[in-house]
Amino acid sequence: MDVTTVYCSNLPQDITEREFFNVFQFAEGFQQSALTRGAKLMGFARFADHYLATNAVALLNGALVDPAQGTLIRCQMAQKDLMPFASHTKRPSASDPPAAAPPAKLQKLEPPQHQYQYQYQPPLV
Repeated sequence: MDVTTVYCSNLPQDITEREFFNVFQFAEGFQQSALTRGAKLMGFARFADHYLATNAVALLNGALVDPAQGTLIRCQMAQKDLMPFASHTKRPSASDPPAAAPPAKLQKLEPPQHQYQYQYQPPLV
């Protein structure tokens, strides 16, 4: 099975989970994100399939994520997939029902359905 997770490095040390999520939220097929803080700050973003993940790498690798510091994000395909988890996929609201017990086995995450889909168009030269 092909990997559907993008690995990101060269992130600003003060980036938040929400800011990292926002980097990917408009990429087609984006499902979830996670930051790992340790000796090295790493980010991971999971997509619906391998093709959409490679599109995100092509679109976001080298993108400016912190104009004040001039930080360019480095993106590449991860070695293995990010495991599905509940956080960083949807923020709960006051109208949501109380949380239920976790399912007996993990369910496949579906990409969010948006009214508008963004498709990268290269600049005309």
